[in-house]
Amino acid sequence: IYNKKTVSIAEQQKDKESLLTYYKRLIRLKTSRTSLLRGKFKAVELPFRTSKASSWMMEDEDESALVIHNLSAEENLQGPLPEGWTDARMIFATDSRSSADGQMDIAPLSTIVLLR
Repeated sequence: IYNKKTVSIAEQQKDKESLLTYYKRLIRLKTSRTSLLRGKFKAVELPFRTSKASSWMMEDEDESALVIHNLSAEENLQGPLPEGWTDARMIFATDSRSSADGQMDIAPLSTIVLLR
């Protein structure tokens, strides 16, 4: 073994919180939504000032997906969702307290994906 700290694939397959499981979820998400798979990329500004977030939209003729990453390792990303996204459906979140009533509350180093 090159790195004794490396967790084997066999061990990761048993762990629902493993990096392998996380990447499998991301791949399933991307291949299940046409907007994420073949959509056009568009940068999206959040409706409040922050340097601790990255957000973009993937859009095709049938649907749009909004991806928001909280880049801060310490603070939640809180504020209103962009215009037109308050009624969108959340299809992915790395943290349970992510968005409600047109507001987002994204934990540090977490991501949400909304679909409309």
